[in-house]
Amino acid sequence: MAKINFRDSSWSETCFSSMYNWWYPAVPGYSDNVLQCEIITTLELATNEVNKLPRVTSDNRRLVDEWRRKLNAYKRTISRDEAGEVFRDLKQILSDAKDLVITSRSAGRSDVAMATQSSSGPSPGGTSTGGGMSNDDFAQHYSKHSARQRRTVAAPSGPGIVVDATYHWNAKQRRMLEQCLNTTIDLSHGVTQPAVLTKLGLRPGVQITQYQSTGATLPDLRIMKTGNATYWTRGLTHQASRDPGNFNVYKLDESGVTFSHISGEKLREHLAVL
Repeated sequence: MAKINFRDSSWSETCFSSMYNWWYPAVPGYSDNVLQCEIITTLELATNEVNKLPRVTSDNRRLVDEWRRKLNAYKRTISRDEAGEVFRDLKQILSDAKDLVITSRSAGRSDVAMATQSSSGPSPGGTSTGGGMSNDDFAQHYSKHSARQRRTVAAPSGPGIVVDATYHWNAKQRRMLEQCLNTTIDLSHGVTQPAVLTKLGLRPGVQITQYQSTGATLPDLRIMKTGNATYWTRGLTHQASRDPGNFNVYKLDESGVTFSHISGEKLREHLAVL
């Protein structure tokens, strides 16, 4: 069985290439060795999550099959030039698959009637998902769960789960909110640089408290707070990313659920819905 590997000459360890790779990492904040390990680990985790998913509706079946196709396609030699895009794609698949796994499990535990149906077989109206739920049952319970738990995601219409650009952007905002809520204060240095404050849309002299998000895998992710304002930033505190514009700044809206773009690059999930 094919396995992912990094035996491409672009990862060569000559003296010159090592210095070049150190100054120009494939992914900011990651050394080549760490990035390779992260790609392998993320591929394994994403594969495990996708394998947990019931293929319940026609929309889901196409989505899960596409994820499996991508994951299998990455079991080959990866060059350094494509490593950043591969890593981002794998993290996106892992995150989206986790969301769908949680939803399917919640639907599967929704009530005793489903447990009874599990022992008696699938309903005449649909195919069993393997957990005692028909396609139609799963779709109905997913809609109820979405309306109750996800305030920014409208309940899907029709018999299937619609995983579109809006779904991905709402899922991304949920993760951003979790990162803003789960933080530890970063005392390594204060935020006083005018260049940083300007990117936040603030005037020089404003007092900013900087936080690290607990459990975050992105070393350049920082949460910044002043008064009642909360900012989700990535790459802003690193001049090497900030000067060429390779950073993201989003502000948590008054709703406490959604985010507005302030400066830097827009996230790809955000761009997809514009």
